[in-house]
Amino acid sequence: MLWSNLIDVLRGSLFVLAHWFGGSFGAAILVASALMRLALLPVTIGATRRRLLREQKLRELAPELADIKRRHADKPDLLFAATQRAHEAHGVPLFDRQAILDSLVSFPPAVALYSAIRGTAGRFLWVGDLAKPDRLMAIVAAIIAAGGAWVSSATPGAANTSQTFAVLLAGVVTFLFLSHLSAGLALYSVSNSVIGVAERMIAARTLRSSVT
Repeated sequence: MLWSNLIDVLRGSLFVLAHWFGGSFGAAILVASALMRLALLPVTIGATRRRLLREQKLRELAPELADIKRRHADKPDLLFAATQRAHEAHGVPLFDRQAILDSLVSFPPAVALYSAIRGTAGRFLWVGDLAKPDRLMAIVAAIIAAGGAWVSSATPGAANTSQTFAVLLAGVVTFLFLSHLSAGLALYSVSNSVIGVAERMIAARTLRSSVT
């Protein structure tokens, strides 16, 4: 009951925003998605900083892990034990429980807004009906998602092949997913990706400031 009421409130907010933007539900979706991410920034910035710090430690740990894998390639039990000790020594647990908790905090609001947007009708730019799939909008969302993946993986010490794979994977998966869903959800993905990139850049900058 509470969940359905929350979705109804968000859907009503979309109607209000659309009215403010001259009846444009597309603009309402973009703004509502951005506002949702901005409202979660106090939580997600900290989570992104922790993820970036973990990535940095894993890059520093990579040579040692490669040596452990070479020495214990034929002994799985020793390989696991040595890998676990190396992770603990560098303060990087094998299983990041905090990352799971961070995801659980931001997941419900995102799903609620996703549910409110799904099925929202109306015209926007070239899209005749936001409630129906639009291949071109899915392509736009895929390109922006790939750009976000490129920014996220463009870190010192990252392999070019890994970066290329991350970019291609993000773009292809996003397109395949959104090409079968409503164009409104593709707009949601666009706004979410843009704010996500900005969030990562802010987190990276604040992390560098705290280190220096």
